[in-house]
Amino acid sequence: MFSYQFAAQTNIGGRRENQDSYGSGMTPYGFVVTVCDGMGGAAGGKRAAETAVNLIIRDLKTSAHDTPALAIVAAVETANQAIFQISRLKTHLHGMGTTATVLLVNKEAVYIAHVGDSRIYHLRNQQILFRTFDHSAVFERVLMGQMTEEEARLSPESNIILRALGVDAEVDIDLHESTWRPGDRFVLCTDGVSGIMPEPELLARLTQPKIPARIADELTEHINHIGIAQGGRHDNLTVAVIDMG
Repeated sequence: MFSYQFAAQTNIGGRRENQDSYGSGMTPYGFVVTVCDGMGGAAGGKRAAETAVNLIIRDLKTSAHDTPALAIVAAVETANQAIFQISRLKTHLHGMGTTATVLLVNKEAVYIAHVGDSRIYHLRNQQILFRTFDHSAVFERVLMGQMTEEEARLSPESNIILRALGVDAEVDIDLHESTWRPGDRFVLCTDGVSGIMPEPELLARLTQPKIPARIADELTEHINHIGIAQGGRHDNLTVAVIDMG
């Protein structure tokens, strides 16, 4: 067996509705956490994110695939198909979609999957070991050396994403597998968290030696403080923290 501490928090920010969603649970493959950020209008974004979270968790709990990697990919593909079909059948939900981040950890390894610009960080000794790379227009320019990550964060085009669940019948999923050590921390977050401050400042807050619940609570409070100071129209924000024991 393996031990861990987990906490998550989602907040409406300065919007009229919270279109972020998260879920967690124990599966035959290990402990899973997923965070999703919906898009496509008030009704559509919330519906897409909640559908993705519910189906990903459900499928991983009941999956019969041979490996965790195959099970995760299948679960995300199932969620994508479901959202795509709902948006086609219901006119008022047409065009809805959602980002998806999935982290599954067991005693042997950790599996990370993502679509869109919500992120997963793997942290050790106040350093980033691994971080998902946003599927967004501005981060394509970062890859090509045309702008820095900080310029991408501040760009007015930072909300244009290139991949999302529910937009097409098929979706391209990034999957990463690695090992973990006791003391490692994993963080899943939507762009309402990663986009509001420079990454060094975010990293400093995420690597504080505090329990996950304190990290999530204090980070949410700090982001809302920044958002209110900037006019109070800041994005929904969701953060999930897993400390490996």
